[in-house]
Amino acid sequence: GRVEDMERPVLQVAKELEKEYEVSSRVQQEQGDVLSARERAEDRRVAGMRRELRREKRLLGTEVKREVRSVASSLARQERKRESSLREEERGEEKGALERTERAVEKVKGEDRAKEERLRKALEAAVRKERARVRAMG
Repeated sequence: GRVEDMERPVLQVAKELEKEYEVSSRVQQEQGDVLSARERAEDRRVAGMRRELRREKRLLGTEVKREVRSVASSLARQERKRESSLREEERGEEKGALERTERAVEKVKGEDRAKEERLRKALEAAVRKERARVRAMG
């Protein structure tokens, strides 16, 4: 029975150690649960912040695009206005030049065809020159 007497305390110690291990692993498990709950909460918070940031970025992008479009369309509007006023001006100048040419031609109708032709050509050249000058200025 001597071996049994020696075995009993050893078995007892082993059982107690086993129980202690179970307790400590359960405590660790619980601590882990608390920790992972905290981590999950933190993860959710971070994810929320990321979502918010993406939303802000998207809104900002939309705003910037809207602003760019507005500026571009206003520039285009100004350009169209400028072009149409230039065209009107040009038409006016052409009309005036044409009338002047006609008056000049009327004056020399009595004279010979060659003179009339030279005058017309000279006037057209003058008109072309004037147009070129206006274009160079504008």
